[in-house]
Amino acid sequence: MSDFGSQLYRWRRAAGLGLRTFAALIDQRASVVSAIERGGRRPWRDPLVIGRVARALGAELDSMEYEQLLAAAMADTRGARTDEVQDRPGFAPGDALLWHSGAADAPLDEQGTKELAEFLGVAADVNGALRGERSALDPLPLTDLAIEWRARRTLGRRAIPHALTAVDVEAALEDAGWRIVVTPGLLPRFSVAACAVQLADGGLALAVDRVQADVRPLAQYRLLLAATAAPLALADDAATARELAQSDGSRRLCEQFALAMLLPAQIVSAAAERIFHDLAARRGIPPTDVAVRELRNRLATLLAAPTELVDRRLFAWPCRVYDRVRLAVAAEEPTLPPVDWLPEWRPTRQQRLFQ
Repeated sequence: MSDFGSQLYRWRRAAGLGLRTFAALIDQRASVVSAIERGGRRPWRDPLVIGRVARALGAELDSMEYEQLLAAAMADTRGARTDEVQDRPGFAPGDALLWHSGAADAPLDEQGTKELAEFLGVAADVNGALRGERSALDPLPLTDLAIEWRARRTLGRRAIPHALTAVDVEAALEDAGWRIVVTPGLLPRFSVAACAVQLADGGLALAVDRVQADVRPLAQYRLLLAATAAPLALADDAATARELAQSDGSRRLCEQFALAMLLPAQIVSAAAERIFHDLAARRGIPPTDVAVRELRNRLATLLAAPTELVDRRLFAWPCRVYDRVRLAVAAEEPTLPPVDWLPEWRPTRQQRLFQ
């Protein structure tokens, strides 16, 4: 990292802002912010941009913090040219653990694995699970509660149960010890969207393709981060994580983890209750199908999550919002009943955590 880049990284982390959230606040691309933080691009020189950076970090334009920020940007002459971004992520030597690609993307062969590892500047065992072979490993014996708990632990169990805001997955992963790097093209011919890397110091890094970070909708981008982190969050070691990532039988566990991380139960329930109450106050008690459709669409927008994920979360434990909506509509009540009004469908030990 350059002097300014390392300071910017610390300031952004201290402000609790993920790369893409911060980039949106200052009207820049996430890939540009990432490149500046890791010294692959010179800092901004435009005082207007520096002013937006200062405000995003909570500093006033006439404050000492703003003057320090501006001075650091102007004094930093290291890094690449202003109009150039270094291609290599610049990781310390480590291992490529696993990667995330779409179902239609070409799988990595041995040569592709070598190219990806060389691009990242890390090592990969081309004779092992990273060749893309499907593992016969049975799904890990994780209960719903265990998956929910590991997602909550990754989120840091933040004390914001009623905040009606989307989870900043980047910031959460960085708080959990990950390093996020946006890079211009991991391996275009294989369409690798994100790659998890074990760093030499034992830390974890998540390299994300620039197209994913700069162009794809925020909901899809955050889902990609959560899904890529899921195997390492659910497994106890890197070898198990590789098998988990490539096992068809374990895919549901990773999807459930991503669901719980992107849409924490308490936040979803609190938001759904407020939306339903507002809907009933404005239009009267709506039919069940209208209510659930409105809930799903508004929550998807509010919490920056794909609608299909919201739909699953509203139906499943521990939220069960759809069942509560049916009860409220049948009773012609403008508020959702508590979860404990519904018949038990999970052991008490699995529900206690969320009550």
